[in-house]
Amino acid sequence: MESSMLLENPDHFDKHGNRKAPVLYLLVSVFLARAWWVFILAGASRQQGESILSLLYPDKYALYTGLVTGLPAICMMLMTGSQHRFPSWLKNKWQHFWWCLPVSCVVDLAIQVRHMNVLHWQFQWSAAVTLLVGVWMTFYIFKSRRVRSLFCALD
Repeated sequence: MESSMLLENPDHFDKHGNRKAPVLYLLVSVFLARAWWVFILAGASRQQGESILSLLYPDKYALYTGLVTGLPAICMMLMTGSQHRFPSWLKNKWQHFWWCLPVSCVVDLAIQVRHMNVLHWQFQWSAAVTLLVGVWMTFYIFKSRRVRSLFCALD
């Protein structure tokens, strides 16, 4: 009974009748797209762009995989607000896009573990906090009923 009340709350819908994205879902998407934010920041600062990239992503492989991992999160975050504009073929497929989020989260965790392995498991606060946030957000994506309901079949 509680889960039906959660999904039927009028505050969870926008003026078009689409489900609103939970704030934590948007934060997960921003977190998964952090390589894109660094890439855009490096591109905006022309002279210091290379040094920013080398400082935050010394391994080019981690940057490229971060860009690939963050792309589905960015696309779904942008598409979430405009579900009423979807063509009919996309409305039929929308419910299957949910799996992109958990897969992106797990791949992101694998990238973080690989990065820690490259550092020979030396403790760094930034790596520890990033790993902790990544684990928490992966758990949230798997368990959240609101996020799953966001990707229900559209009529």
